Amino acid sequence: MTRAIAISAVLIAAFVALLYARFAGDTVPKPSPSPAQEFDLVEPRGDLVNPDPQRWDSVDVVSEQELLVHFLGGVEECFGIHHVDVSYGRSTVAVTLYHGFVAIDSASAEDTVATGCILPGIFQAIKVPLAEPLSGRTIIDGAPPAQ
Repeated sequence: MTRAIAISAVLIAAFVALLYARFAGDTVPKPSPSPAQEFDLVEPRGDLVNPDPQRWDSVDVVSEQELLVHFLGGVEECFGIHHVDVSYGRSTVAVTLYHGFVAIDSASAEDTVATGCILPGIFQAIKVPLAEPLSGRTIIDGAPPAQ
């Protein structure tokens, strides 16, 4: 990783951590699943680079086999959800979102990730299908806490 990319990644990570630290707890307005216009429904994007775990804000149980996970995201031209991991325990189901960055085509190795992007804090949600029924298990965030 070049120095410019490393510095950009550190600055973006620090901004995201500060944003989550600032709005942690009950002070974050939680998006509501009704009406659907209150959040942007997104899908995983395998074209994103540098996937990293991201904390989510709330979850709605759609059915025993599907969840709707709400989180604070960014503009799709810069950021998105790369993939979602689900781990099943006896009493919990851990859902981990992985956000990534839009890669840009460039002859220079220093310019592989879009720069000049801001994180405006867009309420987003993603549908998460479950391979096992929820069966009363507690849903937890699998991403590590912001530090």
